[in-house]
Amino acid sequence: MNYFPCPIHNGHVLSIICTDKSCNETLLICPLCEHADHQNHQTLPIKIMLQLVETAHNNAGEQNYNSIFDVSIFLDQQHCECLRTVHNFIEALKNTSKQLIKKVDTYYLDLKNQLKAFASSKIPIHYLLDSVSSYTGFQQYKKNIQQILEQFVFGNGVASRQSIDSAIMNACKIQIGQLNDQLIDLQNELDAKIENLGNLFRAQPITAVDLVQSISFQFSAQFKGANITISGQNLIAEQKTSESNGQRFTICEPCIPKNGIYKFGFKVIKYAGWIGVGVCHREVIVSANYKFNYTNIGHGSYLISNNAYSWSHLQKDLNSAHKSFDFGVGDIIVIEVDIPKKKITWQKKKTQIKFTMNLDTSQDLYPCANLCSPGDTVEIINKVEA
Repeated sequence: MNYFPCPIHNGHVLSIICTDKSCNETLLICPLCEHADHQNHQTLPIKIMLQLVETAHNNAGEQNYNSIFDVSIFLDQQHCECLRTVHNFIEALKNTSKQLIKKVDTYYLDLKNQLKAFASSKIPIHYLLDSVSSYTGFQQYKKNIQQILEQFVFGNGVASRQSIDSAIMNACKIQIGQLNDQLIDLQNELDAKIENLGNLFRAQPITAVDLVQSISFQFSAQFKGANITISGQNLIAEQKTSESNGQRFTICEPCIPKNGIYKFGFKVIKYAGWIGVGVCHREVIVSANYKFNYTNIGHGSYLISNNAYSWSHLQKDLNSAHKSFDFGVGDIIVIEVDIPKKKITWQKKKTQIKFTMNLDTSQDLYPCANLCSPGDTVEIINKVEA
């Protein structure tokens, strides 16, 4: 393949890439660039990188297609379900509207009936005048006088008819005004709720960073304690000797990429003494000869152990702290590494038990297990669901 010439070193070509996050502007380098400025970085010849990508694409293409297809079917199903819910809501709203109309009709009919009853209860004034002029019993006489007083007021020697109709009109206006105000409040409340629903229906863009991704991790035959054996197509690691103060780490490959969210798990196959699972900075672990120097932060690993302890490279309060959860034989511990948020979360599968701590994502991260006693055995699980 053809390479571009290196702008810095004459006679050399840009045949290598640097995947270190700090080298976004200088990801294409030549061998001299690599030696001068990228010695501790993750580098790859471009040709090998392209071959690896092509192999990964061929192996995962059908799987990815099926995954996208499954998501598409899921969205279609949820679309139908959502429409069904909306239709049910509309039908319920129609029924509610009919009931509201009936209540309004009943309300106004009741007012009119009260008005008729009031009108019929009033004796015409000429009958009252005739009745008080003729001889009647005292109680009836008193009652007639009261009815006259209800219809007239007196002042300065003049009798004035009371505006009973106006009083009734004002009372009706007040009641109807209150009813209309309540209906307007109901409409405003409904409009606000519908507007809030509208915000829910605004689809957010899905980016690669938001998607939980999986990688085919394997235990490395190179980066492990001397007495740890790897088997089962490099998916199972077993400690063969007691390593309380010795080589306890076994590290998986490849490196977790520098962006995105990644999920994998460890299954406890056998338990003899002590098991820790999580991620690590491989260079730190290798420099410690795979020993677990946990007494101080900076030991290179982020783990939880079967005895419910947590171990943090960064956070003193979470290092050698009884703050996580216990697990045993048969348990699968699902691990999610969120690079953008710089977080790692452990969850015992099929439970809601979780534990989270911070990560240093500026350094490379690798899945790992810490096996202390002979017989301690774990399996790396690449396809997991909590």
